[in-house]
Amino acid sequence: MKQDPARSRAAGDYLTHRFNPELGIGRVSALDGRALIVEFPRSGATLRLAADTDALVPVDLSPGRPVRISATLEHTTIAARLKVSEREVVNMDRRLRGDVSLNSPVHAERNSARGALLY
Repeated sequence: MKQDPARSRAAGDYLTHRFNPELGIGRVSALDGRALIVEFPRSGATLRLAADTDALVPVDLSPGRPVRISATLEHTTIAARLKVSEREVVNMDRRLRGDVSLNSPVHAERNSARGALLY
């Protein structure tokens, strides 16, 4: 069974392997044509898989989502574990994924066509 093409993967997406859960949570490190390169830090494995495979399942790391810390088996949320607000978790995730904020400095773009429109 193939994945829904409307749900394409992107670098930075967190996934688990449906048939090899012992790999842990993986992160898409690169897209190479019709293939994904996924790194699984817990197991040290790096896999190259077809981009449309149904073997990969997205991981929901949304704020407020319950998580279990592997080392201590503690049940908590990401925000509670980091002792920050859920909004800060969202902002951290966006920065890690490369989301560009409207509040980011534009001085580096001053000489570009886009920068010229901003000044």
